[in-house]
Amino acid sequence: GSPPVRYLGLPLISARLSVTDCQSLLQKIDSRIKGWEGIQLSFAGRVQLIKSVLTSFEVYWATAFILPKGIINEMIKRFRTFLWKGTSSSGYPKVAWETVCRPIEEGGLGIKDILALKRALMSKHLWAVIKQDRTSIWVDWIIQVRLRDCSIWTVKDNKGAWGWRKMLSLRHTLMSHIHYRVGRGDSISLWHDPWHPLGPLITRFPRGPQMTGIGILDKLSIVIKEGQWNWPLITDIACVEITHVLPPISEGPDIISWKAKDGSFNTSRAYEIFHPPGPKVFWSSLLLGPFKIPKNCFILWLAIMGRLSTLDKPWLNHNGGTCILCPDGVPETHDHIFFSCSYSRRCLASIRQQIPLPWPHRDWQHGVQWAASRWRGKHVVNAAFRSLLASLVYHIWQERNSRRFQQRSRPPSIVGMLVVEEIRQRIISVPLRHSICSLGLFRLWKILGLSRGKLADSNWRLEEEPCGSNSDRVNTGRGIFTILVLTERGGSNETRGRNGVLGRPVTDLRAGFRPVLNFCSQRSLRDFRFAIDAESPFKIRVAKS
Repeated sequence: GSPPVRYLGLPLISARLSVTDCQSLLQKIDSRIKGWEGIQLSFAGRVQLIKSVLTSFEVYWATAFILPKGIINEMIKRFRTFLWKGTSSSGYPKVAWETVCRPIEEGGLGIKDILALKRALMSKHLWAVIKQDRTSIWVDWIIQVRLRDCSIWTVKDNKGAWGWRKMLSLRHTLMSHIHYRVGRGDSISLWHDPWHPLGPLITRFPRGPQMTGIGILDKLSIVIKEGQWNWPLITDIACVEITHVLPPISEGPDIISWKAKDGSFNTSRAYEIFHPPGPKVFWSSLLLGPFKIPKNCFILWLAIMGRLSTLDKPWLNHNGGTCILCPDGVPETHDHIFFSCSYSRRCLASIRQQIPLPWPHRDWQHGVQWAASRWRGKHVVNAAFRSLLASLVYHIWQERNSRRFQQRSRPPSIVGMLVVEEIRQRIISVPLRHSICSLGLFRLWKILGLSRGKLADSNWRLEEEPCGSNSDRVNTGRGIFTILVLTERGGSNETRGRNGVLGRPVTDLRAGFRPVLNFCSQRSLRDFRFAIDAESPFKIRVAKS
C-alpha cells in the first residue's frame, strides 16, 4: 500500500505526524457519533459514551504517537458538540469545556481533558527512560544513542526528532514527583541525575567536575564507601554547598520511584500533574450517592450552575418570557422554577404527602446550600433525599419543556407520584447491607424489603412453593415458572373473601409486590406474571432466568 502503511490501525511512520496522517482517527470518531444519532440518548448517556468510547480512541493513538495540537482541538470540538447537540456537525455549549473536564467534586462531569491526557501518556515513555527499563528495545536504543554522555535530565532539547524534543519538554515538570533513593550508587549519575536536593549538580555547578576532580560521567558510587559518604576535600567555595545537604544512604541497590505510597507510576497520577486539582464545590455531594440516576443528576448539575435554557438567558435571543408552568406572569428564571413557582410548590406538596421531605422556603441557590449541608454524608436516607431532589428537578424541567414544545401537561400530583416511585424503585434495585439505617430507609419509603431471606418490617411472608405438578411447571421457552406464595402473618381462611385476598381489596395489596420485586432482583428472575386467587394466598408465577 501507499505510505504510511497501517498496522493495528496506526500509521507506521517515524516522522512527525501531520493532520492528514490523523484523519482516520477523526473519521472513526465521526462514524461512531453518526451511529448514535438515531438513538435517543440523554445528556448523561452522552457523557458516558465520551468517557468510555470516544476517549479510548485518543488514548490508543496517544500511547504510540504524539498527536498534533490541531488534532486535539478537532477532537475537543467533536466531543463538545456531541455532548450538547448529539451530532458532530453543530451545537452550542451550555457550560465551558474546561468546566466539563473537571472532576465532579470540583463542579465538572469527570470527562478527561484530552490535552492533559496526551501529556500524561507521553510521560509514560519518559518514565521508562528514567527507570532505564532495558527490556524495551526503544529505551535501550535511547540510552545507547541519545544519552551516551549525559542523562535524560541534562540532555539538550534542541537536537533530535520533533517527538523526542516534545517528550523532553515534560521532564522538568516530572522531576519534582520523582524520588531517588541512594543505595550502592552504581546506577545513578553523580552530576546529571537529580538525586541531590539541589537537583542535577551539573546545572547548579557547571565547574564542579574540574573543582572536585570527579569525572563528569562518574557514577555516585565513587563517593560512597562502606555505606557512608566519602567525598574528596572540596576547596572551591562555590562547590562547598554540595556536601552540606546530602540524602541518607540505604542498603541495597539504587531505587527510582514515584512519589506515591506504592512508589509506582501510572497515567492517572501523571494526569493529575498536567491537570492539577482545583477548589472543591460545596454542592458536589448532591450529585453522588448509591441511588443517583445519571440523567437526573445532569439536569440538577445544570440547574445548580444556572445553565438551563430558561427564557431569561440573553444568549438564547429571547426578550424574556413568563413561566409557562404557572399563571402568575412571573419571568422564567431558575429561582422562580425551583421552587417559587406555584406548580413546583404543589409538586413538593404532593411528595410531602407520601414522603416527609424537608425543604426550606428560600431562593434556589440558598436551597442548594441548605440541601448540600443537610443531606451530606453516606447515610442512605440522606442519599435517597439527594436523589429525590435530582428527580424532582428533572421532572419539573421535563414538564416545562413538554408544555412549551409539545403542548402537553401533567398535574402536580402525577409528577409527585412519578418522582417518589422512581426513587423507590431505585432504592429497591440497590443491594443494601442489613442495618438499622437501611431498615429506617425502607420504613420511610414504605418499602417491604427482603433482608437475609426474610421480610423486613412487614406483616407479609414470602415463600417459594415446590412445583409438584406439570401445571405448576410451565416451560414458556424463556424459562421454567416457579410459584411464589405471599401470605399475611396471622391471616386465616375465614378472612378471605370473594372480593379480595385476606379480606382486603386487591388494590390495597400493592405494597405486597415490594418483597416480590426484591426477591426477583436477588434471584435474577424475570417475566413476572401476577395472578390473584381469592380462595387461596396471593400467588405469583415468576420465570427463572
